[in-house]
Amino acid sequence: MGVRSIVRKEVVEHLGSKRFPLLFALILLSGLATAYFGVQSVAQTGVKETEQEIVFLRLLSGATGSPLPSFVYFVGLFGPIIGIALSFDSINREIASGSMLKMLSNPIRRDNVIVGKIAAGLLVILLLISCATSLVVGFTMLIAGFGPGIEGAFRIIYFVFASFLYIGFWFGIGLLFSIIFRRTTTSALACISLWVFFTIFVYWIIDIIAIEVAGLRYYFPSPPPAAYVQYLEIREALSRISPLTLYAEAASALLNPEIRSLSIFYYYAENLPTPQPLSLDLSIALAWPSFSALIAAFTVILTLNIITFMRAEIRPAWA
Repeated sequence: MGVRSIVRKEVVEHLGSKRFPLLFALILLSGLATAYFGVQSVAQTGVKETEQEIVFLRLLSGATGSPLPSFVYFVGLFGPIIGIALSFDSINREIASGSMLKMLSNPIRRDNVIVGKIAAGLLVILLLISCATSLVVGFTMLIAGFGPGIEGAFRIIYFVFASFLYIGFWFGIGLLFSIIFRRTTTSALACISLWVFFTIFVYWIIDIIAIEVAGLRYYFPSPPPAAYVQYLEIREALSRISPLTLYAEAASALLNPEIRSLSIFYYYAENLPTPQPLSLDLSIALAWPSFSALIAAFTVILTLNIITFMRAEIRPAWA
């Protein structure tokens, strides 16, 4: 029984489970809702023919004045839930039932098991995010009456890849906790706690650290500009600890060619011509630091899964 057999078994289990349609509907319905309200807000102001591609990309990135958050926002919010739901009980459930021990008692290598599970989960994630994005893009083209050009299509493809890395990272987190903890409830709570920390609490902690390092509380209520700039720089740098920040930066730069900097600081001068949208290669260069950090986190967490599983003790719960 090789990697292909395990991948086939795991993919069938994922697609046949009750979780998959619920997770797919979670992303799809939020994307369709943002597309509908985004098109309504754009239709009120009108769209020039020369600006159709940029406006279409704005519908995905959320720069349209829509009352709902963007599709990027919902993928960043719900993506960890999808990754965790696909993996939090992938290992410990089989160990507790004894099926993992039976599988390993056959002539099958242990590394084939973990590699097959990782490959199957990533294939399902790629299928889910690709199909959901394609349906959202198609629905937006249908109700808006225009769509992206060649460059815009490549921007969407790169966005799908960034989303795949982001969700795949959280899939790796869930799989790692499934190896470490024997109980599925414990691994699920650990995954959710880490997701809540990186989504909410980490920004509060970063804000406190930036305030203390910059010394803003010593200048209350009106800090000098230098201290406030230092505070913003520290907060911006530390916020990239969170995978959500990295994903948001990469996705925004790819889907919005009008973004010329990911920094919070913008420089203004009088009598300058209106800046032109960035080309695809320049947007990729702008998003590359965040993109490469996602790739690194994705690679590290999957490597930790393989190493941890190879060293784990496999025995059923009653043993």
